[in-house]
Amino acid sequence: MQHQFLKNTPELNMFLSDDKGFHEFKKKEQNLQQNKKDSSLLANVSKIINNATKTTTPYSLREVNDSENELYNSEVTFVNLKRRLQLFSLSLLDYLQLKRKQTATLISFTHELECICKSSLFELLN
Repeated sequence: MQHQFLKNTPELNMFLSDDKGFHEFKKKEQNLQQNKKDSSLLANVSKIINNATKTTTPYSLREVNDSENELYNSEVTFVNLKRRLQLFSLSLLDYLQLKRKQTATLISFTHELECICKSSLFELLN
C-alpha cells in the first residue's frame, strides 16, 4: 500500500475492499489454470505492473522522490527557522525590558542628582 503507483490502482482497491470482486478474480484464475493456458493471470498481472511502473511520464519516480525529499527538507528548515525566530523574538523582548529598567533607573538617578544639585546650590546661595 506504500508503493507510489500501486496504492492508487483501482484493481488493488477493489481487491482489498470488494469480496465479491475477489471471488470473481479467483474464479477467473481457476478457469485459466483449468484451461492450461501458457500464462497465468498472475503472470499477466505481473507484466502489467512491471510495464506500469516503467517511466512513461516526463518525471521518473526517482525525480518525484527527490522532489518530495527536497520539500520535506525545506519544511524541516522552515520549522527550524520558525523556532529560531521565536527564540530571537523572546530574547529581543527580554533585552528591551532590561533596557527599559536601565532607562528608568537612569532617569531616577538623574532626577535624584538634579535634586541634590538644586539643594546644594540653594544652600550655597543662602
